[in-house]
Amino acid sequence: MKPGCFYLIIMPVSAIILFFTGCPMTVGECTYGKIPDQTGKVIITSIEKVYSNNRLNYRIKVDGFFKREFIYSSDDFLKKFSSKGYSAGSELEGIISTGGPCPPMYRIAD
Repeated sequence: MKPGCFYLIIMPVSAIILFFTGCPMTVGECTYGKIPDQTGKVIITSIEKVYSNNRLNYRIKVDGFFKREFIYSSDDFLKKFSSKGYSAGSELEGIISTGGPCPPMYRIAD
């Protein structure tokens, strides 16, 4: 066999084998819940009223374990914050859920 013939034959054969067998593992599968969540303390730095789609919402800015902004509807804000007495300067538990190839999810514990 001529030296270049081997590569001309092996490349199409390997492409056909990979096509019919598929990828050996799934690509892009999120792993939320498979790795334990990380928890830490966050402090509410500000609470702002914002209107979107003619509805009253609240923007909660937190800093500490992570720095993020969360938008809550007025009903959710009353349930999760006002009814429990949380305001600017309050300390809450923050949760980071890692998702493997997917971006992490940042949450405030209820």
